Amino acid sequence: MPAMRELINEGLRQRQEHGIVAALPFFEKAAQLEPNSHLPFFMLGNAAAELGELDAAALHLARARDLQPGEYVIRFNLGLNQLSRGYVAAGIEKLRAACRLNPEYLPAQSALIMALHNSDHICQDDIAATIREWGLSRAICGCIPWRIFLNP
Repeated sequence: MPAMRELINEGLRQRQEHGIVAALPFFEKAAQLEPNSHLPFFMLGNAAAELGELDAAALHLARARDLQPGEYVIRFNLGLNQLSRGYVAAGIEKLRAACRLNPEYLPAQSALIMALHNSDHICQDDIAATIREWGLSRAICGCIPWRIFLNP
């Protein structure tokens, strides 16, 4: 019997060669084989999203998040899913969580700022504060120079 990681890898190969539908049975089998691993559910969530099945994707991604709560990429994908389904506040919450878990993950930071700009419930001051917070976290990790914040 193949191991979960072998099934995931074969699913990825099938996706590359034949499309996402060909990968699904491998991801599903991996989830059955190791129901306490986040990886098969993450892959199922991404596959469902790619097929436009956003509600199913949300369920799989939420399961992956529950199994691996500290994984920022799962939070990021779940946030994008929420935004795509029109749940802006929930999407912003998930993107903020991804940013807290990994302040250096630029896709989450960019998506969060765009989501804030598109929200009817976030004021400009909150958006500016989020951008400043992001910039400071980047400066602390050495990604951008401190002088930008010292000499506005």
